[in-house]
Amino acid sequence: MRYRPFARSGGAVSALSLALTDRPMRPEERVKLIYAALEAGINTFELQSRDPEVGAALGEALSAIERRMVFVALRIGWSRDRNGKRVRDLTTDGLTGAIEAALASTRLDRLDVAIFDTLESEVLPPHVVPSLQSAQQAGRVRMLGIAGAEGADPHIGSGVFEVLETPFNVHSGWIERNRLKRAVEADMAVVGTDFHPFNRRAADKPAAGPLGLRRLLGGDKSTFDGPYTFLERTPGWTAEEACLAFALTEPSLTTVQTRSFEATALQKLAAAVERDLPNGLSAQIEMARFSTHEKSGAA
Repeated sequence: MRYRPFARSGGAVSALSLALTDRPMRPEERVKLIYAALEAGINTFELQSRDPEVGAALGEALSAIERRMVFVALRIGWSRDRNGKRVRDLTTDGLTGAIEAALASTRLDRLDVAIFDTLESEVLPPHVVPSLQSAQQAGRVRMLGIAGAEGADPHIGSGVFEVLETPFNVHSGWIERNRLKRAVEADMAVVGTDFHPFNRRAADKPAAGPLGLRRLLGGDKSTFDGPYTFLERTPGWTAEEACLAFALTEPSLTTVQTRSFEATALQKLAAAVERDLPNGLSAQIEMARFSTHEKSGAA
């Protein structure tokens, strides 16, 4: 596993990081997944769930490791209603309560970063930032981050957030690259998400640019429309591995996040971090991106 510096924190994080979501899994399977990540050299995890069982699984797996050796983030801005439906929650109790709940379930003394999830064109209530800063000042979280695309843009360089979490993949053009550039100039650490935009489950997939692609429902392989079919035909590479390696060629990214759910698949993906893209594949991806954007009318 390769490691990269995490901006001003002074720490180093694995080039590949693991997001832990609400996807149904048996507790022992989730712990096995986290152990597989650790064995592969992954030291960076993000809780994207309010389920205490998810936090407990992470805490169990990390209990035998020195706290300074791992980096733990929490995505906030959402909660579950009485019916278990995911709902927006920007209340003070919802924001700071999520942090306290994560600390309780993981049994960690602090979180490394609380990442606030934005919605596009959303105006934040005035209490949001002070609520997050109060948790930071209390030592419950070291850093604050912002997640999103256009919705995160107004907060880059504000001085409040030290981390940007944003989609970056083979479709990313000058808008996305300019966002990364602005974040780096503001001395923010950048976490890349949605690196493999082709066969992600619809419920898991963040917003991205125009794809013009058809994804196969179910199964391990996806079917590509348009100019990206070569990703399935690259000798010795899966399309997912190639997309990951491409994302890792972007020097602005501190880590690239995966939502893997199987230990074996995660370890294979981690092994791809050590590999360099085959000669010419980056150029093929860039040509495919331009072709897709031209057909969609995007700039």
